[in-house]
Amino acid sequence: MRARLLASLFVILAPLTVATSARSGAPLAAAAVDARVMLPGGINPGGHYVRVYVLRTIRSEADLPFSSEPAFRFRKPREVWAAVFILTPSVFSTDSPGVRVIGDVRTFPRVVHGGCLAVNVVADARTGATLGSWCNGAGRPGPRRPIPTYIPRGSPIKVR
Repeated sequence: MRARLLASLFVILAPLTVATSARSGAPLAAAAVDARVMLPGGINPGGHYVRVYVLRTIRSEADLPFSSEPAFRFRKPREVWAAVFILTPSVFSTDSPGVRVIGDVRTFPRVVHGGCLAVNVVADARTGATLGSWCNGAGRPGPRRPIPTYIPRGSPIKVR
């Protein structure tokens, strides 16, 4: 009898717990965000990039674990998934493509230059929406070309 009562309570309370968790704004899993990521210029990450994510609370580009082309500042701190997509195989990686999540920002890959061999991504942790993505600078002498960038309409990331 007691087991049946506990099972009934679980059936009643479990959906309320899930609903409360969703309303509380818990961050989405990196894999859920990865499925929605938009990259600049139609770059397709499917199967070609090692995608490294770290959950961060940021106010500006200075809080990101990678060099940032668009300079921006949020009005208040915001929890985001910061990611770097590294083309593989390339000079930067020979790892198998796929999603990697790291817990310590000190282990985040440091990729400088390389153009679209390395793409930086910032996504909202609660909705999974891409707030912005951009290729790294080319890092070579000569005239500076515009860096491929994706900043969706309505994004709080504004290029200054």
